[in-house]
Amino acid sequence: MDLISKLSDDDLIKAYGEVIKEFKKRGIIRSKNLLGDLGEYLAINQYCSTIGLPNLQPAPIGTKNIDAISVKGERYSIKSTTGKVTGVFTDLMSRILKNRNYKNLNIL
Repeated sequence: MDLISKLSDDDLIKAYGEVIKEFKKRGIIRSKNLLGDLGEYLAINQYCSTIGLPNLQPAPIGTKNIDAISVKGERYSIKSTTGKVTGVFTDLMSRILKNRNYKNLNIL
């Protein structure tokens, strides 16, 4: 990572664009929600690589309130946040309590 710290500001900005393009090419991010897509990618990979956890696949883009689906059809909602921001979960928790279709909640 020392290579990144040696980049000029302009080169760092250009590198960011190239990294985003590569994320899209590899299917790591699928929308304009970078943080959400990264969280979903990490959670799905963790589930798929952990013995005893179900294999997940990303839900189709645009699927409301569902981010991943197990091979058994179980629905997963995966939420990501940065820092100590917790307000993002207020609306999520109210939706979960109203709509008990969630079997699993993953918070990254």
